[in-house]
Amino acid sequence: MSESKLVFSPRRYSEVYLPDYSGNSLYNLSKSVVSRFARTSSGVMNSFSDLLKHDKVVVLLVDGLGYMQLMAARSRVPTVESVLKKSTEIRQATTVFPSTTSTVLSTFNAAQTPAEHGIIGYTMYVRELGSVVNTISFSPAAERGDGAFERAGLPPSYLYPQRTIYQELALGGTHSRVIAPDYLAGTVLSKTLYNGAERIKYSQMSDLFVSLRKVILDESHDEEFIFAYWSGIDKVSHRYGPSTEEYDGEMNVLFHGLLTELLDRIAGTDACIIVTADHGHMYIPQGSFHDISGDTELLSTMSIPPTGDSRALFLHAHDPEAMDNLSRSRFSETSVIVESEKAVSEGFFGSPTLGPALRNRLGERIVLPYKAHSYVYRYPTFDPRIMYGNHGGLSLDELLVPLIVLESS
Repeated sequence: MSESKLVFSPRRYSEVYLPDYSGNSLYNLSKSVVSRFARTSSGVMNSFSDLLKHDKVVVLLVDGLGYMQLMAARSRVPTVESVLKKSTEIRQATTVFPSTTSTVLSTFNAAQTPAEHGIIGYTMYVRELGSVVNTISFSPAAERGDGAFERAGLPPSYLYPQRTIYQELALGGTHSRVIAPDYLAGTVLSKTLYNGAERIKYSQMSDLFVSLRKVILDESHDEEFIFAYWSGIDKVSHRYGPSTEEYDGEMNVLFHGLLTELLDRIAGTDACIIVTADHGHMYIPQGSFHDISGDTELLSTMSIPPTGDSRALFLHAHDPEAMDNLSRSRFSETSVIVESEKAVSEGFFGSPTLGPALRNRLGERIVLPYKAHSYVYRYPTFDPRIMYGNHGGLSLDELLVPLIVLESS
């Protein structure tokens, strides 16, 4: 195994760090996959093309498995170290902004930057719909359930990317499969982002790894790209925090299954498994998770409630001067407050130019905590529990993700 090393230095903006869309982000990994299997030239730096020489390539995206947390866990969880010793190398990459699942999955599965696909946070104001939208469920943020807009007759393509990497791969003659949990398989987001791939559902971690093993051993296709998703690390991190006993327990089970149910049983195949993540987590201690739903003074200065994520708030001004003054008093000791136009020009979203629809989604200011604090506006649909692991922002804990390269031959 090659020792993990910092292969690049993320660009710093004030107290936070920026995604490296120029070469070392999940966006570039997706572009590399398209270039390899669709046999097209993207015009984008495909920094990971050297990892994709095998007939079968698997990207296993472990939700919430940040690079910083992985490196800390290897000394506490023996099974993690056992898998890392089997790796060809461990690379460090950045996710995208915001560092949240719906944004990252849209980026990876469409090979588009957030500036291109326009999904910028867990909740997002969509002026054309007159609503704050939950980007996971394709429903108003204040409404429970999945697909309310679709049931009302609005096609998912109105919001989500209209073309996926799997459709591009099919045009190049490459078969692809997506292995996803059954509770997500029927959601609007999954159906849209995995369009063009053969889809396989699983119910537990055990059949996730068995399904991956069967796909890798299946000789029906000479070349194939496989994408798989596991959410357990993220769930445990939210509820208990990273680096807790519960987190280590989930890491142990995950890496033990990866080792015994998959890696030890695919010897002799021409396959590469890349284990990566959509984001990491920042641990939020007791007393630093702030519910701003009752801050009527601050909210009265806004045209709509804050959108985005607990560590990446988009503020939409009704009274700009008053909102700026109160925002500074509320957030400046813990957070960087960035003008949205400045964030665009600095490349937070992957491009210095945005269309008018996306600009409306940003509001006027973005609040980015760099200290271990989170700020949430709760809709009635939100879980009332405090979350001890949070993400969405641009600390290194959230931004950096691993690429664990596991080759079988």
